[in-house]
Amino acid sequence: MATVLRNSALEQMRANRLALGVLLRQARTVETVGAMAACGFDWIFLDLEHGTMPLDTVAQIAYTAQKCGIAPIVRVPIMDVRLAARAMDNGALGVIMPRVETAAQARHIAAALRYPRRGTAA
Repeated sequence: MATVLRNSALEQMRANRLALGVLLRQARTVETVGAMAACGFDWIFLDLEHGTMPLDTVAQIAYTAQKCGIAPIVRVPIMDVRLAARAMDNGALGVIMPRVETAAQARHIAAALRYPRRGTAA
């Protein structure tokens, strides 16, 4: 049976409603997510570019966020689809890639992070 992941932020935006979230750069524990859920946030932004959070912590926070109905979004530290794929493999429902400057770069990244028929990821 396939697991269906709920993305509350995307659901809010598709319903033309405001999606509220918060940025975390220095968080180290999953308890932070419980506070965010109690505040009614739809997304949580985990910043690996400007913070010191390791991928293991991202994975734990992302898993907990999904269980609490919050969409975990991760900004990877450099423009590298392998890092972005690792973030997604570890629970990110969205990835922000720094220093994307052209539409062609954005299309390449999007294709590399999607499985065929919509992309090229293996």
